[in-house]
Amino acid sequence: MKKKVSIIIPIYNGEQHILKCVNSLLSQTYNNIEIILINDGSTDKSHNICEQLCADHENINYIWQKNQGVSAARNLGISIAIGDYIAFVDCDDSLEDYTITKLVSLMNDGDNDCVFADSYYRNNDIITLPYSNLKSTFSSEILKLHMNFAFTASMCLGLFKSSIIKNLKFNPMIHSFEDWEYIMRVLTRSSEIGILHMPCYHYYEVMGSASKSPLDNRKTSALLITDSVTKEFSGLESSQLEAQVGTHLLIKLMCIASTMGCTDKKIYDLIKTTGRKYCIRSLKNPYIMKRFKIYILLISISPYLFKMAYKTKNGRINER
Repeated sequence: MKKKVSIIIPIYNGEQHILKCVNSLLSQTYNNIEIILINDGSTDKSHNICEQLCADHENINYIWQKNQGVSAARNLGISIAIGDYIAFVDCDDSLEDYTITKLVSLMNDGDNDCVFADSYYRNNDIITLPYSNLKSTFSSEILKLHMNFAFTASMCLGLFKSSIIKNLKFNPMIHSFEDWEYIMRVLTRSSEIGILHMPCYHYYEVMGSASKSPLDNRKTSALLITDSVTKEFSGLESSQLEAQVGTHLLIKLMCIASTMGCTDKKIYDLIKTTGRKYCIRSLKNPYIMKRFKIYILLISISPYLFKMAYKTKNGRINER
């Protein structure tokens, strides 16, 4: 008998996209699927749409909760999922009809604990990720890439054994890069990772989405990720990785501030203080690239120096 796949979809004001998303799951060539819709306190017509979908399809489970954020919605979905494998889809995105078949086939090819696609569709363009030529499938090797932000930062590109993530919860206090943090913890609990070399996931850029908004306190909550790093690792390795991850996060946050803006001086003060916390360790860390060391040095002196450098370099700093 085919193993069951639970697909968790957190929803917040997704009335314009839910049907397209769910229809792409109902059209999957893999037919042992449980679809879990978690309505995170939507104020539009999402509730009515989800109720109708649940009434029309016996493999759809629908739950409404007070607005608590995407992480809390996903945690609720994980807690009620009954599948052998678990996947995640955002309500404004969709899947190719072969997606689950391909991911499950790869999951069963050997003894993989989770599998990830190495590319995806953004609007109509195929985006290939840095690990597309990855040879090793050992989790320890992939974890090294991940700690340098050279692996995926999206749960939606993966399929996970329920036994690995069933008791692993998203941190509801982290509102930015929360997928990256969760994948880090998944990798530390996994042995073998499968890589699917084809695009399956359609990501659509939505006007007014959080990714297109200025740097704010919700986005800087990503800095809490360093606490997770120190909990997952120990000793000298913990200190090095804390600075390494902190450096990458600060640079990414400053890139957001440089492109999307930020008017809160307290946020710049926080970034500067955090940069000084990691600066010496980052400069000594052999796993941090030279240009990143320059960036963190600029940030620790003044975030505004970083913004000047960003604009000078044709408005863009390479984050890889």
